[in-house]
Amino acid sequence: MALLEARGVTKRFGGLAAVSDVSFDLREGEILGLIGPNGSGKTTLVNVVTGALPASAGDVSFAGRSLRGVPAWEIGRRGVSRTFQVVKPFRNLTVVDNVMVGALFGAGGTRDVAGARRQAEEILDFVGLAHRAAAPAEGLNVPERKRMELARALAMRPRVLMLDEVMAGLNPTEIDAAVALIKRVRERGVSLIVIEHVMKAIRSVSDRILVLYHGEKLTEGEPAAVLNDTQVIAAYLGRRYAESVHA
Repeated sequence: MALLEARGVTKRFGGLAAVSDVSFDLREGEILGLIGPNGSGKTTLVNVVTGALPASAGDVSFAGRSLRGVPAWEIGRRGVSRTFQVVKPFRNLTVVDNVMVGALFGAGGTRDVAGARRQAEEILDFVGLAHRAAAPAEGLNVPERKRMELARALAMRPRVLMLDEVMAGLNPTEIDAAVALIKRVRERGVSLIVIEHVMKAIRSVSDRILVLYHGEKLTEGEPAAVLNDTQVIAAYLGRRYAESVHA
């Protein structure tokens, strides 16, 4: 049964349709990969789902309830959280304080600051950042910032988590560690949508893959079939290359 459903989602900016009539489902316990060339509408789609942008048409429902017109903070409280492609921590706060923000304002957010701190510390341990809890957020390197962003999203206690290029800028060893961590997040009962350009990672982490191209759904299916699809190869590498591969 679908936990998150998008039906005919469209987002226009003036006369430009950044996302056009996109429909998909996310099932309970699933990891759905979301790929497409730069400018294909991936982040815009996430922004619409999470309430950062209003849809021009279509609807998104979570656990059977429509999210249309629901503000982003309320969507977060209902159990849908996300990371951002460009990590922007609260630089004047420590790492644990950054994660506490998610604990205080996420699903079932509490005014219990001590409880929020305990939850933040547990999640920092889970993502491998416990040793940096007291450090200023501005002092983290790129992989550490990515993990802190993930920790803050997890602190919101989501049922659905949308990850926007959490592996960008990581080396191969760090990517392998990120893939393992995403799978462990799923084991905590979280369903995920993962936007990523690292094909090796998206193949290994995804149960299904959805491909966007020029704002429209190009195809959807099992990773091996999707990543070997001529249309997908052409979208990334050009039509001639796709034809030569399948000649």
